[in-house]
Amino acid sequence: MLAPEYQTRKPQITTHSSVTHLEKSRAESVGSAAVSISIKTCPRMRTSHGDAAITMYSRPYSEKVNTLAYSREEIVPGVFAEYTLKAIQNLTVVAGLRGDYNNIYGAFATPRIHAKYDLTENSSLRASVGRGQRTANVFAENSGIFATSRNIIVNGNVSTNSAYGLNPEIAWNYGVNLTTGFKLFNNEGTFTTDYYYTDFQNQIIVDW
Repeated sequence: MLAPEYQTRKPQITTHSSVTHLEKSRAESVGSAAVSISIKTCPRMRTSHGDAAITMYSRPYSEKVNTLAYSREEIVPGVFAEYTLKAIQNLTVVAGLRGDYNNIYGAFATPRIHAKYDLTENSSLRASVGRGQRTANVFAENSGIFATSRNIIVNGNVSTNSAYGLNPEIAWNYGVNLTTGFKLFNNEGTFTTDYYYTDFQNQIIVDW
């Protein structure tokens, strides 16, 4: 990881390739297109069912910061499948797997699994794990830097075809949740406690 660089009167912002939380990109594109085809299965057993989908995503980006121009077009076809299993009493499991091919970063998979167990009629325990990957739009997501007099430096590998010369953000997310319903003076209430943890495999950090 590179250390931030500073000047006497104009400290520079350095963007590292080494990430903040995964979130949807704010739009600064000039256009986008998406196509989705969904197929659902309806087996005789009402306790279980599956879904499948084929998607196509395309979005061009064009940005100019100081004298540097950043342009790219991401085309991402993908397939998705999800299956819900309720064969065991009080237990529901939802497993999903998505496979995408990004014309810049290549093929990648994002699996996920959710489980819910009903401890009692009013209490349930949930657990989840999943992988996420996305392309960071560093300028649109940090637009506040343009209100300062700082110079902007992106420490990416400009010799590559990747966005800003940076690798995509990748993280694994884990979580558990306990929910209990109760009554107090004839009023219904809910007590909820949860814990979530994100393990970043690659994160883009902006040093202000």
